Amino acid sequence: MENIKIGWVGLGGRGLSLLRDIVLAQNEQVTAVCDLYADRCSEGADCVEKACGVRPAEYSDYRDVVNDKNVTVVIIATSWESHVEIAVAAMNAKKAVAME
Repeated sequence: MENIKIGWVGLGGRGLSLLRDIVLAQNEQVTAVCDLYADRCSEGADCVEKACGVRPAEYSDYRDVVNDKNVTVVIIATSWESHVEIAVAAMNAKKAVAME
């Protein structure tokens, strides 16, 4: 896949750690972050902006990430109960999907 643009869903302790320590450490392009809690979403966006110099879109609803035309891959780091729902929505939108 060319020009991967990541939409990150789930910024709790594990999700934020994976974003910061693995994805951003590899200089991946994160174009959107999402969490139900505004403070987590803002913290994730701050991490992306600090690492990449560009602030990603911030969403509280995963459907906004799935529908964002600037996202080609959706990474799901939410609680396991919501993985299938988010993954199916992303795949129906023709997005590549990865789950923690």
